[in-house]
Amino acid sequence: MFEKIKEKVKQLQEARRLMKDDKFKEMMKNPRIQELLKDPEFQKLSKTQDMAKIATHPKFASLMRDPGVAKAMMQVQSNQDIKKSDGFQDIMSHPKVQLMMKDPLFQKLARSGNFSKIFTHPKFASIMKDPELQRLFSNMK
Repeated sequence: MFEKIKEKVKQLQEARRLMKDDKFKEMMKNPRIQELLKDPEFQKLSKTQDMAKIATHPKFASLMRDPGVAKAMMQVQSNQDIKKSDGFQDIMSHPKVQLMMKDPLFQKLARSGNFSKIFTHPKFASIMKDPELQRLFSNMK
């Protein structure tokens, strides 16, 4: 029980941090982001906090291909923040992710930090369909 409370407190702290971040505020003004956030289907999906399903949602994937949005997202959350997330190491040590990370083209893409291209890459999309990895992404905090 206390673990769930602790998790919610962490989420509230992160939300407060984001709400104070000028880059986050600027990103949220983007009309395409506003459109996505108003979409009833996406609203319902976002309440599940299932990152695997959110990342593969067609409208989210389309948004991630927008260079302006991708750049803004990279400015809001650095790679270091992601690497500190609970569950990141579980995902990175998964055999399918390890295999993907051995691909020289995907390595170059990962080093670029271009989330729009990473999220829409066929190998990443394939991994996001794996039930075990979906569970790991959903549990990532």
